[in-house]
Amino acid sequence: MAFKFVRSPKGQAKWFEYAEGFELLVAPANNNHWMLELFNQIKFEQLAQVSGEQDLLAGVFRDKTTAEAHAVVAHLMAKAILVDWKGLEDEDGNEILYSVENATELLRLEGDVRNFVERKSQELFAAGKAAAEDIKKK
Repeated sequence: MAFKFVRSPKGQAKWFEYAEGFELLVAPANNNHWMLELFNQIKFEQLAQVSGEQDLLAGVFRDKTTAEAHAVVAHLMAKAILVDWKGLEDEDGNEILYSVENATELLRLEGDVRNFVERKSQELFAAGKAAAEDIKKK
């Protein structure tokens, strides 16, 4: 019997306050779901076509406009990096619930939020890497 185990990014994520009353649950940049989503995107974009590229992601986005590339990255991040939120409201004060679609739209339209999520995700990755190196030293 074969088992497939991919840890949920929520289990590795941490809450960060972006603005008063608005918190984001961000997973580290090296989580399994993020890596799987990147791999699937590369595969989807015909890995064979980019095999000569030094940077596979650069090859994936070679034929896309900047807006198209940002939309793809926003969707991937919504599936694996920004995994929940609290306190997001629309202009009428109605709560906006987390969904991959809503997160994609937020990350696509709000560059400051996307940059914040990217930065926190990288910080979590770096902290995890440092902790792993400390364990190896002991």
